[in-house]
Amino acid sequence: MKRLRGKRSAQWLADQTGELGHPIPRTTISETENGRRTSITVQELVVLAQALGVPPIELLYPGVPDADTEVLPNDRRTAWQAAQWFSGEDRQGTATALARKRDALLQELAQAQNVFQRLGNAPRMRTQDIADWTQRIYDQLAEVEERMRAEQ
Repeated sequence: MKRLRGKRSAQWLADQTGELGHPIPRTTISETENGRRTSITVQELVVLAQALGVPPIELLYPGVPDADTEVLPNDRRTAWQAAQWFSGEDRQGTATALARKRDALLQELAQAQNVFQRLGNAPRMRTQDIADWTQRIYDQLAEVEERMRAEQ
């Protein structure tokens, strides 16, 4: 918090929290900044973040995006990765990426089937190439759908 408030005083921050309707005493702010107080409530976190003009996640994991931070004991990540983990976005991001991959494979499969139908009387080797292509898409699609089920 000290870094975020810059040259402004702890009293200034206390006054800002009061204006937001949830006054946090200057002593509480100072003790938190100096490590004498090791926890704050969620409400205090949100009010302090608003008073400082930053998202609450910035108080949990300072230095977004690149700063190194300890998420859990023996689990260090960048502040951005920590924020994604905390918000659940890393799981959502995985699910979104898998859904996009599935959609792309379905489009590719439709394209392969269209080419396969247009070849009709083409030489056997080209037909086999298209069949192999289609099978490869089916295999990839099955893998993506399995991962999607595992993510749920």
